[in-house]
Amino acid sequence: MKIEDVKIQIEQDLEKVQDLKVLNDLKVKYLGKKGLITELNSEIRNVPNEEKKEFGQKVNELRALFQNRYDNHYDSQNTP
Repeated sequence: MKIEDVKIQIEQDLEKVQDLKVLNDLKVKYLGKKGLITELNSEIRNVPNEEKKEFGQKVNELRALFQNRYDNHYDSQNTP
C-alpha cells in the first residue's frame, strides 16, 4: 500500500469516528504491531538507498499526521 493511499484512508476512517472505542481501534489499525503505518515503516528495506531518506520522512509525516488527528479526536471525545 502506498503512503498516499494510507493518508486518504486515515482521513476517511477518522471522519467516521463516533466514540472512543472506534478511535482506539483505528489507533491499533494504523500504529499497532501489524498496523498500516508500521508496515510502511518496515517496507523501507525494499526501497532503493537513494530514496530511503525521503520515504522515511514521508512515513514519519504520516505517523505524525495520524497522531495529531487522533489526539484532536480524543480530546473532543473527552471534553464534557
